[in-house]
Amino acid sequence: MKKLLLSCVVLFLLNILHINQSQAQDWQNSLSLTLHTQFPTDAYAQKVKVYNNDYLVGITKIEGVDHYGFVLWHNTDNYKNIALLNTADIIINDFTFLGDTLFFCGKKLTIQGNYVGIIGYFNMNNFINNNTFQYRYTDIFTVGNLTKILINQYNTGDTILTAIGNGSAQIIHINLVNLLNAYQTPFPTLFANQSEIVFDMFYSQNQIITVSKLHPSDQYIIRYFGINGQYLQNTSNYIYTFPNIYTIYTSDPEDYPLHIANVSQDTFAVCLSVSDGQRDFTMINFHKKFSHHIFSSQLLRHYDKDHTVLEMEYSTIIDKLLLLNDSYFNGQGKVQTMDYINPFATSSYITLSERLSIPSTVNHFSLISPNHYAVAGTYSFSQTNNLQLFATKDINSNNLSCLNNLDAKVEIHTPTSGASFGPNFQIQSINLTWIMDNIYNNTFNLTLDCIN
Repeated sequence: MKKLLLSCVVLFLLNILHINQSQAQDWQNSLSLTLHTQFPTDAYAQKVKVYNNDYLVGITKIEGVDHYGFVLWHNTDNYKNIALLNTADIIINDFTFLGDTLFFCGKKLTIQGNYVGIIGYFNMNNFINNNTFQYRYTDIFTVGNLTKILINQYNTGDTILTAIGNGSAQIIHINLVNLLNAYQTPFPTLFANQSEIVFDMFYSQNQIITVSKLHPSDQYIIRYFGINGQYLQNTSNYIYTFPNIYTIYTSDPEDYPLHIANVSQDTFAVCLSVSDGQRDFTMINFHKKFSHHIFSSQLLRHYDKDHTVLEMEYSTIIDKLLLLNDSYFNGQGKVQTMDYINPFATSSYITLSERLSIPSTVNHFSLISPNHYAVAGTYSFSQTNNLQLFATKDINSNNLSCLNNLDAKVEIHTPTSGASFGPNFQIQSINLTWIMDNIYNNTFNLTLDCIN
């Protein structure tokens, strides 16, 4: 009876919020494009990613409805799909694709009042073509929240799903040949009175590489995990400390996240919020893989306090790191900017910083093609309503009417080296039970804000 009532509420709201058709918008060929839905939202863990080159998929939640779901935006088509989970009390944090299957992770509120991590999946063809379809999910009881998910194929032929969660020091991995078991690798305590918080990861050369920080401290840790039979095994670890630079942190270790991104076959980047006691910066360190060495360290200057890096990715087209920054910038108030970082710079330089020109809060971005990135966030429709926002941009184009261009100074910092410590071979097995439920799907349209 409870599920039937929830289903009716979801369908009722979708019908109320249906928008009249408008002219289709082409995000693949536009230099810059910003749009918003007419769905008020109270979700701020939004993501947007590309599927099959011409679909954008994003996490969504309608304000006042306890159901997370996904939006589907097809390039140039008049219709857009929104699909909400029938199950309430699930928060979706991240997702990825394997063929025609979307896998997602997040957390679920249990009847006992606590959160457990969840992993779920459904078929994208059903999302595109059906009004109602099914998804499956399983609880991961050993962790309270899963915030990032990857799926990669290793040289052994194994396809491994990997998930991590802020607030915990462990990595979850599932060999997709066997969906009945997961494996957990806990991170052992290194120092008394400090906790390790894992924030981000990427895949390279048959290894998962994670970045975590010790809280409270000025140190962060890089860990490597390689394939070993059915599971991933910790192979090596490095810890880093930076003289005369202090990591910004509060009593909440998740307030200032760290990010990691692949740059080349032998290089990756880590960014974090730091201070020299007088000024605040985003520090970007460029590491050599499978080594303790940092070969370049850069400081992106901020003119005020309270800045956070929300996302970081590397573009091979322009050979730049793209950082989505939330900060006070040059007396202009708190803004979200896209900052371009040159990993090969050897002296200080002025870099481009882009800001959306509409009243919005950007929460996430991703590279959706070699030439375009997409962002997701909220559009400030009124003092009480935030609407769901989507935007795309050609990264080769500047001085667009949809953007305000700012300048940001990047300083070169003296690089340092880390210290290695031994691997952790502890592995724990987790039995998985998959639950089936429904997703309810409908169509809507987007309202154009700005186009170039």
